[in-house]
Amino acid sequence: MSLTTHTVEVILKNKYDDNFLKFRKDTGCDVIIDLSQMDPIYKDFGCMNFSHTDYMYYMEPDERDVCFIMGAGASYANGLLLQNEIIPHFFNSDDKYLTNSSVYITIKKFLEKYFTPNFKNNIYPTLEQIYAFIEYHIQNHKSLNSEYNYDMMIKIKKMLNLLLYYIIITSRNETGNNSYFNFWEKVVNINRNISIITMNYDTDLEDNFDHFFFNKALIDYKVDFINYRKCNPSEWWDDASKPISLPLMRSGSYEPVPIKILKIHGSLNWKYCDCCDNVLLAFFNRNIDLDKMAFLEDESAEVNPYKLSSTKCPIDGNELSQLIIPPSHFKDFYRISIDELNKAKKICFIGYSFPDADFHIKALLNKINMDDKEVYCVNPSISDNTTEAYLNICRNIKFRYVGFEEYINSKDFIDLLS
Repeated sequence: MSLTTHTVEVILKNKYDDNFLKFRKDTGCDVIIDLSQMDPIYKDFGCMNFSHTDYMYYMEPDERDVCFIMGAGASYANGLLLQNEIIPHFFNSDDKYLTNSSVYITIKKFLEKYFTPNFKNNIYPTLEQIYAFIEYHIQNHKSLNSEYNYDMMIKIKKMLNLLLYYIIITSRNETGNNSYFNFWEKVVNINRNISIITMNYDTDLEDNFDHFFFNKALIDYKVDFINYRKCNPSEWWDDASKPISLPLMRSGSYEPVPIKILKIHGSLNWKYCDCCDNVLLAFFNRNIDLDKMAFLEDESAEVNPYKLSSTKCPIDGNELSQLIIPPSHFKDFYRISIDELNKAKKICFIGYSFPDADFHIKALLNKINMDDKEVYCVNPSISDNTTEAYLNICRNIKFRYVGFEEYINSKDFIDLLS
């Protein structure tokens, strides 16, 4: 049986339906093959001679086994700062490169003037309060005053984004564990029919995914990145929402399941072009010139094999900006999130505490009927207000008062995925 001239569609209606392949010949005629009746040697795509034009398709499952909603507590286990620690860290930093920079001096002056932090009593504004204040003036095209006019407010936001990026990548506590790696290891070995909605800007979730991509799973951000059009074909840059080239199938695996990761608040490695309205998934860049408010290009082939600029749009050459708070067209995330939550049988919150500024998340969750779902909250320390917020969306929620690392190493987590 020769399959070299076929275009291939792998139809996985659910996680139990992986015995069936559907082959569409060049003539358009469909042939259904039951792999359970095939010689075992042919079940491994690595033993079959597919041409480079073959593609694999996946059907979205009608039900999602688990949808995870991750907050700052999930990344905290990996040694990153909590969001409410970032502004105190900013004011109390002993990093001279940071504190001597013109960007730091400008933002410090702005925050002290309009948010009056109380250093003596350790009272600081939250990131949500600061961004909401800035966004109000930008979205309404308003100036704050003659010093902080509309253009200056846009610049303040860009400065704050850059400082946030710098603080997050330079303040990691190296004693953090490998929680995300352990999370992915259990997911790919037990049940890949999951999705993730995360509030976090950092990239630790994805950075720990690279051991599993292309032969076990692919990331589907639900974003049409410039990379998909400007990079040469490769396993990392394949658009997981579209047909996947079968040469990706390696190590005896033929089911690299796309897993949705919806980054509601944007990401440190996403760069936005306000000219063509496109987003670049940037190669990780630690080289920052704070005074020039710029990322320095890293031409290393190991870091940037396709020489994609992390500062200029490859489509129109326009300067890229840090995409931490997403523009309005990212409201599609909310629609996709609602769909994922509606079809999930189980919902698991990890390290999320319902900050006041996340009113849009509260609105989103209140659109979901939680009564027919298993809902869990994993958090070692939950305030009364946070507990009440959870009970308001689901009266039957089950609380697990443990940290992320302890939870994913427990029987409870295995039961959740099973």
